[in-house]
Amino acid sequence: MWETEPFEIQVSELENFPWIEDAAPILSFIRVWKQDNPRGTIQDYLDWLAVFDLQDEIREDDTRLKLISCHGAKGLQWKTVILIGCNEGIIPSKQSIESGEDIQICNERNLMYVACTRAEDHLILAVRPEEKTDDKGKVYKNPVSRFIGEMK
Repeated sequence: MWETEPFEIQVSELENFPWIEDAAPILSFIRVWKQDNPRGTIQDYLDWLAVFDLQDEIREDDTRLKLISCHGAKGLQWKTVILIGCNEGIIPSKQSIESGEDIQICNERNLMYVACTRAEDHLILAVRPEEKTDDKGKVYKNPVSRFIGEMK
């Protein structure tokens, strides 16, 4: 299963995708992260990336990798977009789910739509494994976002 393979194998598999020219900056960024986190897994990287905000450091140079929030992507487009964190509790957020207010869920659905439509050629929706067990045997549920199931 892909999410259990060693990080190096996962990155090397990414290098074989036909659209890799567009994603070369992403792979370079991953390799730099891996040097700083030699024991890190792809899931560790995605967890780190989910909370890391480079928005203040983004340059106007279109050849560079851009890490942008869904809000920050509004009105922009790229050949390849990778949308991470497509799990319940992230999009829609835990707060929106717990509020029980349809308007909050609807707003997040619209936000995901905006993020997905930023891709001109390729859209990659990244999700965590639906279930993960930690070292102590505790099981964490990470269901895929309901919004993915609604896509046609």
